[in-house]
Formats: sequence, C-alpha cells, structure tokens
Amino acid sequence: MLSQHTEQAFETATEHHLVAAGSYATGDREAFDRSRAIFPQEVLGFIKVTQAEEWEYLASIQKGKAEETLLDDLCRALDSEHEGCLSVLRHGFKCFGKLFRMAYFWLTSSVPMSFSLNLPTFES
Repeated sequence: MLSQHTEQAFETATEHHLVAAGSYATGDREAFDRSRAIFPQEVLGFIKVTQAEEWEYLASIQKGKAEETLLDDLCRALDSEHEGCLSVLRHGFKCFGKLFRMAYFWLTSSVPMSFSLNLPTFES
C-alpha cells in the first residue's frame, strides 16, 4: 500500500490528469535534451513557424549552425541571472541581434492558427 504514495505515483497521476484534460502533451523521452532541459525540436518548430523572418535571417548567416546557435543562446538566457526563465517568457531573448520570443500572450495575425502555441510537454 505504501508504494502507491510515492513521488513517481504523484507525477504519473498529475501527468495523466493534465494530458487527459487536453492542456498538455506527453513528450518523447528520446527527444528530450537533458543537458539543456528542453525539447529542442519543439523549440525550433515553434521559432520557425511563429518567427520565420528572424529564423531565416539567423539561418542565412549561421548556415548549418543556426539551430545549435539558437538553442545555445536560449539556454544562456535561461541560465543568466540577469535574464532567466521569466524574463525569456515575457520578453524573449536575443540571438545575433534578433529578438526571438518563446511565448505569445495573445494571438496576432502573424501567428498561424494551425500551430499549437505553448503546449506544455512532459518528458515521460
């Protein structure tokens, strides 16, 4: 009976509830970058769809290194004591002089309606 009351059981129950409610998605464990603590393809997909002009600029100057450069700059901003997670969510972060946003708090005409914005994801 005691084994039912563990942190793992709590996490499983919480994840199940949030995924079943449709507000969250279960992520692919293999796609999770543990050293960066992000789902890189989710981040890149979000950036490429919602900020195509900024992404094209970065890709044109960084060529094959654009994805790694963007992810490195994002993680630098998240880890910074001057920026941090809340600042990145509210104000975005800079990469090669361009502002990249990680959240939108309202829909604009430039954000495609078919893209699922800010769908939180669990590593399962």
